[in-house]
Amino acid sequence: MTIFLEVAKVILKAEIDTLKQQSFADDKAWTNRFFTALGAGRDRTLSSNKRKLLNTLLDQITSMQPNENDMQASALLQQLLIECRSAGKSLSDKEGYDEGRFGPALGEMVNSIVTFYHNMQNSKLLNIHHDEDPFNIFRYFAALYASKEVIENYNDGFINRLLKHPKISAARALAATKIQAVYSALDECERDLEVLDPQHPRYTEARKKQVLASVANLENKNTELCQAYRTTDLGSLGVCLAQAKAEINGEKTLAAEAAAADTEETDTPAAAAQP
Repeated sequence: MTIFLEVAKVILKAEIDTLKQQSFADDKAWTNRFFTALGAGRDRTLSSNKRKLLNTLLDQITSMQPNENDMQASALLQQLLIECRSAGKSLSDKEGYDEGRFGPALGEMVNSIVTFYHNMQNSKLLNIHHDEDPFNIFRYFAALYASKEVIENYNDGFINRLLKHPKISAARALAATKIQAVYSALDECERDLEVLDPQHPRYTEARKKQVLASVANLENKNTELCQAYRTTDLGSLGVCLAQAKAEINGEKTLAAEAAAADTEETDTPAAAAQP
């Protein structure tokens, strides 16, 4: 599977799960209970049916077969999202409701995929497989880190956006500096690999060694940036780089296990994730 499609699935699963949990929370909110008592609350059957649409959508996305062409994969993902939104609107129309949170949220998911596609295109990460090649593993975890911003932009509420305001926090500036460091590291690693001789008997070993050195350099850069912005938390970039090193060295990673796992989605609230 290509890096784009694999990470796009991660993005959409996170965003769909968020929408489902928001739906459960809205059903249980005291304001909804109050208005329900007055006969003007949410239609819980409608909410449940919309969550079933999200479960079906997630199944369709998860079961998407590898596609060599990321442009086609992006178009298909967008089509699935648009069709799900249309089905949800039909359900709402029958009951006399507007789209509520459901329709606009799916529209934002389409925007997420378009944004992520363009980011990968600008970073020369399209139509590249997540396979056993060390550089492709490095590329995959770089893309996984880049997906963090897309997911956060989807999930961010007013309070989080306020906390990231440049006059209150340097979080946004640090994130922008880190992502630029990631792309620079990929470019430099690619240039270093180009000078290696593919015919040399130890080429495979040398290629792995060079990629690991590039990952280590980026780890050092990440530490420097965090120190410069006065934080000791290496953040999700630190996690992604650690997993990249592990996978390059043939170790099992959380990302690999998650990609291989077959998960069963139901119309019940998910357990709270651990920080």
